Amino acid sequence: MREGVKPQGEAELVPRLIHDLRNPIGVMLSFAEMIPTAGDADRADFCARLCSNAQRALHVLDDYALLADLTAGRIEPSVAECDWPLLVRAAAEEARADLAGSSRRLACHGELPAILRADAGRLRQALRSLVRDVLRGAGADGAARIEIRPSGDAALLDIAVDVDGEIPFGGRLLDDDSLGAALARAVAHLHGGSFAVRNAANGLVASLHVPQARA
Repeated sequence: MREGVKPQGEAELVPRLIHDLRNPIGVMLSFAEMIPTAGDADRADFCARLCSNAQRALHVLDDYALLADLTAGRIEPSVAECDWPLLVRAAAEEARADLAGSSRRLACHGELPAILRADAGRLRQALRSLVRDVLRGAGADGAARIEIRPSGDAALLDIAVDVDGEIPFGGRLLDDDSLGAALARAVAHLHGGSFAVRNAANGLVASLHVPQARA
């Protein structure tokens, strides 16, 4: 296991996995029960939300599987050239789709293009998980702003979260050991990079730094 990755045994991940799956599965069951008696307009909406939560549950399973493999040291990066800003935007859209029906706002800013040598698939998966957790923590009135700052030898990413009114969940927008944060940290360390979360005026900023992989 690479230095700096918080140890998490696979047995420790199981109760967290169960906890994170309860919500999307519960939502799916609720909509499945309402579909038979719903009108045409409502039925289409319920089906869309059911599919969204099913996709979110599959993503959660995939994310925990990757986190278990990373923390057990079973993965080496599969490096190739990728367009960093486009990768971030794709991950953000997947995270937004996982929360279909939500009113949370998400904006993405950054320079184009910026080519990065990295494990694009695992970076995209980690970013999707991180953005999904950030948006969930921001609550119904929250907004997230992603700032992409590519440089010559690294990819830098800040996800700033602003909350209108009270910060939900007792003032914690993103738990340091949440699935999204843990996966972002593990994938960053897979590349020899870093991940950190700091408080902001009325929210937080999650920062990811990924160095350019050697050819």
